[in-house]
Amino acid sequence: MESTDFTVALQRYCLILKIQRAEKTAEALRRWCDDSQLSRESRIRLEELSIDLDAAIITAAESLNLQESSFVSGLTKGIKKDMSKDSVQNNNMVSSGKEELPICAEPLSTTSNVVLQREQHETLGASTHKPFDLMKDGGDLISAILGQKAEDQIPNFRGGATEYPAWEEAIAPIRYCSFRQPIMKFNAIKKSLSGEALEIVKWIGLDQPDPVEALVDALKKEYGRPEIVIRAQEVRLEKLASPKEDDYPTLRNFVIAVKSIIATMKAHGYDVEKNPQFTRQLERKLNWVLVKRWCQKRNGDTPNHLLDFLEKEAEILQKAHLLKPDVITGQRTAQVVKAKERALIGVGNVEKRSSVQRPVGASSAAGSETGGVKCPKCGKNHMLEKCVKFTSLSVGARFAEAKRLGVHYRCLTKHKGNETCPIPANEQQCPEDRSCRYCHHPLLHHQRRTKEEESSASDQMEKSYICNDSAHHLELLKVFLRGPRKTILTTALIDSGCSRTFVDEDLAKDLGLKVKTAAIILQGIHGAKNVEAARVSLDIAGLTREWYSVSNATTLKKLRIPGGEVKWADWAKDQPKFAKLPLENVSYADVRILLGQDVKELTENVCTTKVKSDDKKYVAYRCKLSWTISGPRLPSDKEAVMYCCIINDEIDHGTALLQEFRNFNSLEGLGITDKSIGLSRHETEDLEHMQNGTVVLSDGRFQIPMLWKWPGGVPPSEEQAKRRLISLQKKLRLNPRLGELYEKSIQDDEAKGYIRRLSPIEAADLRKRRHWFLPHFAVFHPDKADKCRRVLDAAARNGGVSLNSLLNTGPNLITSLLGVLVRFRCGRIAVNADVKEMFSQVAVPPADSDMLAFLWTSSVDREPDVYVNQRHVFGATCSPAVANFALREAAKGKDAAIAQIVNEAFYMDDLYWSDDNEDVVIQRSQELKTAFREACFELSKWVSNSRKVIETWPMEERASVVKELAGMDNSQLPKVKALGVAWDCEQDSLTFACRRQGEKAKTLSEVLSILTSVFDPLGIVGPFVLKGKLIMQAIWQVHPEWKAPLSEEWEARWQQWASDVKVVATVSIPRWYGIDRGKPSTMHVFVDAATVGYGSVAYLAQGMTTAFVAAKSRVVNPLKTTTVPRLELQAFIVGVRLADTLLKELENRLVIGRVVFWSDSLVVLYWITSMKIAFYHLSATVSKKSTKLCNHVNLSDLHVEVRYVPSDANPADLIST
Repeated sequence: MESTDFTVALQRYCLILKIQRAEKTAEALRRWCDDSQLSRESRIRLEELSIDLDAAIITAAESLNLQESSFVSGLTKGIKKDMSKDSVQNNNMVSSGKEELPICAEPLSTTSNVVLQREQHETLGASTHKPFDLMKDGGDLISAILGQKAEDQIPNFRGGATEYPAWEEAIAPIRYCSFRQPIMKFNAIKKSLSGEALEIVKWIGLDQPDPVEALVDALKKEYGRPEIVIRAQEVRLEKLASPKEDDYPTLRNFVIAVKSIIATMKAHGYDVEKNPQFTRQLERKLNWVLVKRWCQKRNGDTPNHLLDFLEKEAEILQKAHLLKPDVITGQRTAQVVKAKERALIGVGNVEKRSSVQRPVGASSAAGSETGGVKCPKCGKNHMLEKCVKFTSLSVGARFAEAKRLGVHYRCLTKHKGNETCPIPANEQQCPEDRSCRYCHHPLLHHQRRTKEEESSASDQMEKSYICNDSAHHLELLKVFLRGPRKTILTTALIDSGCSRTFVDEDLAKDLGLKVKTAAIILQGIHGAKNVEAARVSLDIAGLTREWYSVSNATTLKKLRIPGGEVKWADWAKDQPKFAKLPLENVSYADVRILLGQDVKELTENVCTTKVKSDDKKYVAYRCKLSWTISGPRLPSDKEAVMYCCIINDEIDHGTALLQEFRNFNSLEGLGITDKSIGLSRHETEDLEHMQNGTVVLSDGRFQIPMLWKWPGGVPPSEEQAKRRLISLQKKLRLNPRLGELYEKSIQDDEAKGYIRRLSPIEAADLRKRRHWFLPHFAVFHPDKADKCRRVLDAAARNGGVSLNSLLNTGPNLITSLLGVLVRFRCGRIAVNADVKEMFSQVAVPPADSDMLAFLWTSSVDREPDVYVNQRHVFGATCSPAVANFALREAAKGKDAAIAQIVNEAFYMDDLYWSDDNEDVVIQRSQELKTAFREACFELSKWVSNSRKVIETWPMEERASVVKELAGMDNSQLPKVKALGVAWDCEQDSLTFACRRQGEKAKTLSEVLSILTSVFDPLGIVGPFVLKGKLIMQAIWQVHPEWKAPLSEEWEARWQQWASDVKVVATVSIPRWYGIDRGKPSTMHVFVDAATVGYGSVAYLAQGMTTAFVAAKSRVVNPLKTTTVPRLELQAFIVGVRLADTLLKELENRLVIGRVVFWSDSLVVLYWITSMKIAFYHLSATVSKKSTKLCNHVNLSDLHVEVRYVPSDANPADLIST
C-alpha cells in the first residue's frame, strides 16, 4: 500500500479511536493494566492519559516507519483480543516507587530523535524491522507517555531534607525508565534543581559512568540519609501550626501534614508507633478544646489513635461548616461581604477576584513563568515569605520592610502593571486570626492592641524626650536574640542610665519565651508608673554569632523608641579613622531591646583604646557583641535624636502587700475555686525530665536532676558570695555561741554526705565549668534556740540573676491541704510523722552540684574553702517538686495501701493519716518506715492519739513532746500543730490557732499583716474571720494609703476584733467524724448570703451522729451593686463547689450516698428546680451561673436533693449575721 493510502488508513483508524475512546480505549488500557499487574496509581494515571493515546501512537508509528498491515493489525488485535496473564508474564518490569512500568526489549526513541531513527532504519533495511505489537511494545509506548508527563511534573528542588523525599519520588519515572538515553535523563533531572541543590551537583558531568545515579547519590548523601530526613520531619512537626478551635480547614491541614510526616519517617525506618514522645508532641499541638475531647474519647496512646480521633473531629466540623447559610445557599450577608472586602493596610481596596487559586504565600504568575522567583529582600531564588532575613525581623519591622520593598501586603509579591493579587478576594482577610479585620499576610499579623497596650505605648513616649539639634546619637547595634522557638535579628540600644535590661513583650513571645506578667513600678525621669511586666531569660549575640545569656530581662509592652535611621556605615566611608570599622546602618524604630547596667560586661569596651574623631565628638568602641558608635547628629538625619532613660524598676511595699493579700485570698479559696485540669505543658516537660533523669544509686537513694530553664552560661557569682561570707563572719564573731552552732552544722552536713569540701585542684576545675556560688546565713526556730539551720540564699541576685531565676518550679505534686485535713479526720486512730530532712535525702547529679557551691572558713585569716552540695537544698525553687516526686517514686511497687497513703496523706514532708483499727495503724506505720528506709528516707517525730500505737515506736523515733512524757498511762498527750490548726491528742480535737493574738495595728498595712496571719483552712471560725475582712474592707475605703495612720474610731474597732481572737481560739471541733466508714452517710450543705457576705457550711450525718466538715465564706465586692437573690445564688454555687471538692477528697475514705443542699431563699430554689423557665427569664449572668450549678449537680452519680430551710434554723446564717 502506498504512503498516501497508509496515511488515510491511519486517519480513519484515528477517527474510530476518537469515536470509541470512551469504551474501547479505556477498556483496552484496563485489560492491559490488569494483565501487567500495575499498581492502582499507575492505572489511574494511564486512564487519564488515554485522551492522548491515539496521537502518541501515530507519532510512534511515524518515527518507526511501520508498515500499514503490521501497525493496523497489531493495534486492532490489542484492542479487540482479551489478553491473558500467561502472555505477559515474561515482560520485564522495573519498580518506580509505588509503580511498576514495563521495559521494552529495544528502547523506543522520543520525538527529538526521529531523524536518527529514520536514518538507522534506512541503513538496516526493511527486512530488519519488527512489526508493532501492543502486547510487547505497547508498554514501552505508554512508558514514554508517562515519562514525558513525569518530566513536566517534577517540582523544583532547591535543597532541604524536608522536600527531598517528594522530589526523589517525582523523578522515579524518569530515573528508572530505560527507553530514555542517559543524557536525556540526566538533563531532565538536573533541570529541576536550583539554589543549594544545584551547587552540590555542579561537578557531576556526563563523563561519569552513570551520571544520573551519581547526581542522585550526591543529593541523597546531603539531604536523603534516613537520620537527616527524620530530623527534618521532627523540625517540621515542631514548626507545624496548631489547629485553631472549631476551624475545619486548619484541623484538616494539620491531619494531612501529620500523616505526611509519619509516612515519611516510616519510609526511612523510624517507627513512630513505638515512640510515646511523638504522641505527646502531637498532643501539645492541640488546642484546649481538642485536648479535653481527646481525654474523654481516647482509646489508645499511639499516633494513629490520635489521628483517627482528629479525623472524626474534622468530619464533625465539616458537617457543621456545611450548615452555615452562606455555604448552603452560596450567598453572603452584607456584613460578611463588607468584612471580606475591606481595604488592605496602606494599600487600598482589595483587588478583584483572580481565577488562579494559590496558597497564602504563593509567588506571582509572572515569577513562576520565568522558572523562579527572585526575593526582593536578598535577591535569591525564593519567595519573600521564605526569606530568612525577612522572617527574622519583628512584625513591625516586617511591615516597614514590606512597605519599602513595595510588595503587596497580602501575598508579599510585587505586581506589574494591571496585574492583580493571585489570592481570591474572598480569601484576602487575615488567615491568622478571624477577629482581625485587615487583609494582610500571616507574617504581618500581630495581636490587636488593647487600651492598656495603647496607654503603655504612650507611657513609653514619656520615657523619652526630644533633644535639640546638638543632641548626640545613642549607642545602637545589631544583635541576634534567641529563644526556644526562633532566632530574631533586631537592634539594641545601650542605655547607661537604665539599671535593667528591657525587651519588647511581643518580641519575647515571638522568641517563644514564657511571659507571665506581674505588677511592678518603673521609676524613671518622669516619676513612677505601675506597669505589667514579666521576667524572662534569653540569649543574645552580635553579628559574629557568639552567644551570651541575659538571665533576668524585663518585658515591656510596645517598647518603641521614636527616631529615624542613622547611616553610620555610609558616614564612615568618608572618615579615615572609621572607614575600616564594621559599622552598620541602624534605626531607632527597630530598637526592641534596651541593654542596661545588669549586662554591663557585654556592653563595655573590650579594647585598650577607643576610636575617636579628630574633634573628639564621635567615639566608637568594640564590646563583646559588636562595634558601636555615638556622636552628634549626622547631616543626613531627618529626625531628631531620641534620648531614653529608665532609671530603675522595683516592687514597692504597697505592691508586696497587695501580693500578700492575693496569697491570703487564694488560701481562703481552697475548695471553692476552680482548678485547671492536669499539668501545663511546661510542668509536663519538667515531669518527663525528672522521670528520664532519675537514677537509683547503690544505697537505694534517688538521684534526680534539677529543673533548669536552659543550660547556658551564667554571670560570675563568687565575688558576691565572698562579700556575704565576710558579713556572716562578722555576725558570728559577735555571737560566739551562734558561731559554734554554725560551724557544727557544717561539720554535721559534711559527715552526713550532704556537702563536700573540694581540694584546690577541684575548686580550680569547678571555676572553669558552669558554676554558681550561693550565699548562706543562719536561721533559728523560735521554739528551738539550740538548733541552727544553715540556709542557702537561692534568691540572692547577682547582676539581676539569682539561682531561682534559672530554675523552673516544676509540676505541683503537693497534695491538697484541705484534702489531707478532711481525710485525716476519717479514722478513729490518727498518726502524724515527719520525713527527716526530706530535701537532703535526694541526690543531685555532679553537674548540678557545681551550681550549688558555697564558700566557708572558720578563720578570717585564710582563704575560704569551696564546698558543693551533693543533695537538693532548701530554698531552691525546684526542690519541693523534686522531693515530692522522689517520695512517690519510693512508694511505687509497694503495697497498694502504702501507695495510697503516700499519695493522699502526705502534705510536703508531713504525714497525717488515720484508721479505725489500732493494729492496722501499727502495721501500716511499720510498712511505711520500711519502704522509705529503702530509699534513704526516714520517718520520725511520730505522734498519735493512741498510747498503744505510741508504745510500738522506738523512743528516738517519737516526737520530742512525746519523749518528755514521764509515764504514758498517767501523762496527758500533747497538743501539736497540724497544717494550720492545733491538734489536741488527748481530747482528739482540732482548734483554731493564731500566732499573733491581741496585736495592735496603727496602719492599713499592719491590719493586713495581722489578718493574713489568720489561717483557718477548715473554716472553724469562718464567721469571725469574715468580720475581720469586712473591717479591713471598710478601713480601705476610708484610708486607702497603706502607711497612713488609722483614725481613732477604726483603730478601736479593729482592736476590738483583734482582742476577740483569744476567745475564738478556744473553739474546738472533734477531729474524728465519729461515723462508721463502712456504712453510707449523708452530706448536708447549708448556704446563705447577705449584702456584706455569703458562704456555705458542710456536715456529715449518719443516723443520729452529725459532724462539722468544712465551711467557706466570701465578702461582697463593695464597688459592685449586687442583688440579694443573685448573692444567694452565688452562695449556692460556693456550696456546690465545696461539696464537689469534699466528695472528691473523701471518695476513697468514706461512703457518701446522698447530698442535700439547704437554702433559705425560695427564689434560688425556684431557679434551680425550674431551669427551663429560668433560662428564658433570667439575666444572662444568672442563667449562666444557674446552668453551671445544675451541671455540677447533675454530673454527680449521687442522689442529690435541694431543700428549703428557715433562716433561724440555717447554720450558714451566722455568716450573714
